Amino acid sequence: MIFNTWIYGLFLLVAFCLYWMARARWRPWILTACGCVFYRFYYPPHLILILVMTLTVYALGWVVGSRRMQD
Repeated sequence: MIFNTWIYGLFLLVAFCLYWMARARWRPWILTACGCVFYRFYYPPHLILILVMTLTVYALGWVVGSRRMQD
């Protein structure tokens, strides 16, 4: 999906509408999902890397957050 194509314009419109129609709690998840869809169209093997990095950073953030609560 290249930035100057009609499919990107459609994708951007759908992502924009989904983001603003969602509750604030779900917005980060919608952006993550839209980012995965974008990378899936651009170069599918990178999607695996993006998903692994996303899950790793989320897990590490959860561990750090839980450790801060204990202190």
